[in-house]
Amino acid sequence: MNKHEALNYLGIQKQSDAFEALEEELFLLRQFLISKGNIPQLLIARKKKLSQLKEVATKLNSKKESRLKYISINKLESSTLINYFNSFENNKALIFQQLSSKLDFEILECSIDNLILNLKMYSSLWPEFNSENKEQVLLSKELDRMEMLAILKELESKGICEFSDLNEKEIPETLIYEIKRLNALKKQFIE
Repeated sequence: MNKHEALNYLGIQKQSDAFEALEEELFLLRQFLISKGNIPQLLIARKKKLSQLKEVATKLNSKKESRLKYISINKLESSTLINYFNSFENNKALIFQQLSSKLDFEILECSIDNLILNLKMYSSLWPEFNSENKEQVLLSKELDRMEMLAILKELESKGICEFSDLNEKEIPETLIYEIKRLNALKKQFIE
């Protein structure tokens, strides 16, 4: 990529506009991660876009140095369904907190990697059900976290506390749908 191609990529004509244009692109990328950071394929596509933006910034001498303190997310505890879910949500909160702290390439890249890792860990332990209902599962339609927590608390009150306790006949249809979505995510990580 040369300087002219870098300017075209940002949709600008003067190099003096590069810093603002890059800031806007990074802002849009951050907003996307916050609103739709739950689909691996989209996260991977955004990581490629971020790489292109880095190359553009380098060509236009608009890349600022970052002194990022990389965060690592916690391993998900699988002792109970609620602990597992809470660990997943705590990791997401930590990632979003870092995303909000500063707008730069390294934070966005680290956040994308951590979102992917968190999704990969979270989807890995959910059982597969051989349901007769073969409805299409939308990967982007994540079950609301408060609804998920309420379902898990209700299951816990019935003695269903661990993954091994999950039985398709004893759990609500909304959780079955969410488990199918998580299994579809799990398959994307394998491919």
